[in-house]
Amino acid sequence: MMRIIAGKARGHRIECLKGRDIRPTQDKIREAIFSTLMLRIPAARVLDLFAGTGALGLEALSRGAAEAVLVERSPAACALIANNSKRCRLEENIRILRQDALEYIRSYPEEQPPFDIIFADPPYHEGYYQHILTAIADSRLLQPDGILVVEAPRELDLPETAGLLTCRKRRVYGDTVVGYYQYKD
Repeated sequence: MMRIIAGKARGHRIECLKGRDIRPTQDKIREAIFSTLMLRIPAARVLDLFAGTGALGLEALSRGAAEAVLVERSPAACALIANNSKRCRLEENIRILRQDALEYIRSYPEEQPPFDIIFADPPYHEGYYQHILTAIADSRLLQPDGILVVEAPRELDLPETAGLLTCRKRRVYGDTVVGYYQYKD
């Protein structure tokens, strides 16, 4: 069982789907990510790609993000995210989109503002990492001073750069690596 770690929804339970299709971010990794992003969260526009249970987007809202857009292609996971947002009383500033992440990135409307923080935790076995990094780097999805947080298996060699994005920090937590990407100076 997972819980919201901090903020106004602290301690609220987040349900998970059974099976191996969704791999939620472990509490200790989520806590480390949000410790790193602490000063960036208040009033931020957050995008959670491959949202799964919604834990990252919900945690951001709980800690004061202004808005969270959660993109997930699984209908069951989208229903789960909606239930989790209600359970945590965070349904006000959340948008849940049932859509493929790459399709969302490629079709992002020009008139929409970019995001301050983007979380990307693609399925490990589908080889999405380079495609996602390149698509985000080539889009206008991320604010010029924004940050992209990518979660991957430890054995995957996250690239140092992807287009104009560069990995500023990399942390390993057991079998998981988290890369923090920003635009080059």
